[in-house]
Amino acid sequence: SIAEFNLGRLYRDGQGVNVDLKKSYMLMVSSAMKGFIPAMVDAGYALEHGLGVEKNFIEAQKWYKQAALEGNAVAQHNLGLLYMNGMGVEQNSRLAFEWFMSAAEQDYAPAQFDLALTYQSGDGVQKSVTEAHKLFENAAKKGYVKAQVALALQFEQGIELEKNEDLAVKWFRAAAQQGDRFAQQKLKERGLSIVPQRFCKSIRDQAVEKGCDLFSLTPNQREQFNEFLIRTLDQVMKGFIAPKNDGNKYSGKISFCLNGNGVASDVIVQLPSGHSGLDKAIQSALKQAGNVVMPADSCALQRATTFRTTISYDESDMTH
Repeated sequence: SIAEFNLGRLYRDGQGVNVDLKKSYMLMVSSAMKGFIPAMVDAGYALEHGLGVEKNFIEAQKWYKQAALEGNAVAQHNLGLLYMNGMGVEQNSRLAFEWFMSAAEQDYAPAQFDLALTYQSGDGVQKSVTEAHKLFENAAKKGYVKAQVALALQFEQGIELEKNEDLAVKWFRAAAQQGDRFAQQKLKERGLSIVPQRFCKSIRDQAVEKGCDLFSLTPNQREQFNEFLIRTLDQVMKGFIAPKNDGNKYSGKISFCLNGNGVASDVIVQLPSGHSGLDKAIQSALKQAGNVVMPADSCALQRATTFRTTISYDESDMTH
């Protein structure tokens, strides 16, 4: 049955063979009938979406339910969706909630997201924005894009919790980096990039003209460049007025460009720390830093003005 399942996946995905959804479905059903749980899930999915077989929600839910009763999280979530939408079964928000819960308890991010929606709407369960927030956050941390967007909107709009622009940007950016267009538009509206560029200016011909390898400095050039980084950090932190440590964990990054005179520009909070006061304090310190002493070596200088400089900071930089 495992061999049939694996072969069915190959025909479904076109790996080493031509895509043949009908043959894939037949192999999945054969494997499922022998009791292989992942094949039950795939057979149900094919029936639900009409992949190699005519759509049949009633038959889909039968396979999902068989796998769900065996504890398969994907089947539990998919069965919950059928109950929520009344597809192949009578619509039942409470049963949908219970199947979502079963899958979510196994740390399955899509189920955590849909369970959060039920808590947010109060459909099938008593409404709880607090529970919804926890579930959105759990799924978002696993990289589930829909949850990242939902979490960002909660922070942006202050949906029964305190507004936090930094955390809204953090989660919009996480979703945008995975290609979510809505999140990308949200960043664009704020004048923020999806991922800050690594370079401050084009490196084309610059290194060749100066005879420099900006990606592999000589030991002497590297030493000068490292000393420049230490000087920059020291100079910035001199003007840093630390907010009070509240006992929570924070981690942020700020990046900027420097010209030949050591003047910073194009400052971007690359990763909001989650503490707006900490982010603002590091931005303020950078503005007050003045001119940074740049490397004397021409190649080290070229590297310093071509690549963005990044400073990381966290709760250890806060006062106790």
